Amino acid sequence: MTSTRQKSSCIRVYPKSPDPSPDFILEGTRIPLDTSTTHLGVYRDTKCKENTKDKIELERRTAYSLMGAGFNGKNGLKQSVKARLWSYFVVPRMLYALEVLPFSQADLKAYEAFQLKTLKQVQHLADRTSNIAALSLLGILPIRAQLHKNTLYLHYSIIQTPGTVEYKVAERQLAMKLPTDLSFFSSIRRLLHTYNLPTAFQLFESPPSKEVWKL
Repeated sequence: MTSTRQKSSCIRVYPKSPDPSPDFILEGTRIPLDTSTTHLGVYRDTKCKENTKDKIELERRTAYSLMGAGFNGKNGLKQSVKARLWSYFVVPRMLYALEVLPFSQADLKAYEAFQLKTLKQVQHLADRTSNIAALSLLGILPIRAQLHKNTLYLHYSIIQTPGTVEYKVAERQLAMKLPTDLSFFSSIRRLLHTYNLPTAFQLFESPPSKEVWKL
């Protein structure tokens, strides 16, 4: 694999002082510090904050691109097909990488508001229609629930692969971090407690089968 300066970037995460970091040299070329960058399709800045506004705009364009396929209301596709289009094309892009990135409640509310507004529009429901009705008619999960589901699936994929780097990181994090910390695996411990599931330590010792975990 060949790395190039044009595709390389360096940012300081949570910098405690304005002093510049030591120079990073790649193939004889200095890589200057940036305040933000995109890596594997994920926007990152010095605070590792999600660019919620731009992401919602991307999802809006994605939803509009589905209008030609019938995702547009009364004369369009059946409810079940609309639900699949939304779940397969829009939601994955909206929640991409949020399982491991820090986000605020304001970010979550913005995603929820976008989903509810769009689903009411494509079903020709009034704005005053209850949120639960707009979701239930299509069988769509709330954003918070879908994000929790994705997070638990990611955790399950890690504990099913002993010997990998991710598995070793999980072991270390569970041993070193408290449930109240900002670590991904600390959030997993809180999430398991919320849904009254086995603890993270129990899952490591005896991972359930894939069929059981999906239930």
